[in-house]
Amino acid sequence: MRRIYTLDFQFDHSPEELWPLIIDTARLNEATGFPRHTVTQTARPDGSVERIARGKFGPFASEWEDFPWEWEENKKISHIRRFRKGIFKPITAQIEVTPEGEGSRWYGELGMESSNLTGTLFLLFGGGDVMIRNYRKFLAAIVPYRLDNGPLPSELASDKVSAAVRTRLTQMVSDIEGGPYGHNLARPLAEFIATGSDIDTNHIRPLVLAGQWGAEPRKVIELCLEAVRVGLLGMRWDLICPRCRGGEGALPDLESLPDGVHCPSCNIDYQRNFSANVELSFHAAPAIRAINSDANFCLMSPSNTPHVILQKILEPG
Repeated sequence: MRRIYTLDFQFDHSPEELWPLIIDTARLNEATGFPRHTVTQTARPDGSVERIARGKFGPFASEWEDFPWEWEENKKISHIRRFRKGIFKPITAQIEVTPEGEGSRWYGELGMESSNLTGTLFLLFGGGDVMIRNYRKFLAAIVPYRLDNGPLPSELASDKVSAAVRTRLTQMVSDIEGGPYGHNLARPLAEFIATGSDIDTNHIRPLVLAGQWGAEPRKVIELCLEAVRVGLLGMRWDLICPRCRGGEGALPDLESLPDGVHCPSCNIDYQRNFSANVELSFHAAPAIRAINSDANFCLMSPSNTPHVILQKILEPG
């Protein structure tokens, strides 16, 4: 059985304004309920990379070959997953944004094909419809928040920690603000950790956070370092791949950072350069909010490579 689900929205924004949201595929996957998954990447003799993903749709273990996204900047993106195990065959997705009137039309299609009776029942009893409803709900919340500077809607600010952790966060905020490096930002940081998405709280860039808060970058960096001291955050060093902008290494201290690494996604080697590709980032401390950093919602999200304006899979020759 195969089902095609459609999404059709009109927004008072240009394709260029909507594009950063369209390509933020990891965030969209998390919001719609697509499972977090691990990916094994194996280089082929021809230089290409085979990517095998493993995750669960509910209780059903699945395995699929994950192909790179294809896109044309400010116009369209598409993707395919070919399943080797589980309740589906292929799952396809495509989104196209076109100018319409003074705004834009956002049109998308999600294709799901079952591989067995369980998959057919999943589709018949509305499993795909739930994902689409989640997508619509998330999109209706994120567009005005991100593009119109609206207040954070409740759909994006649900509590993801226990009452006991909330109590610990209150004490940590007090500890941080009791010193010279809180800058009255400890409470917003604690709220960010308690309510933010897994994607955001697993990879916190202080300069990005400073931009979102309208705060001085130096103060946010000091805040994050102080949050590490009290146990609210952890920190790590990454070597950023020059092509896919992914981080390899994820080490807790500079002493352990290698001179060079291999990027399995791009199948290239690159060297450490402190002025170009060494990044310090932070994440929620596991004792506060446990996030499986070995699994992800979208390994090759186009949002990781804003410098690439066109990506297309071509046949040999």
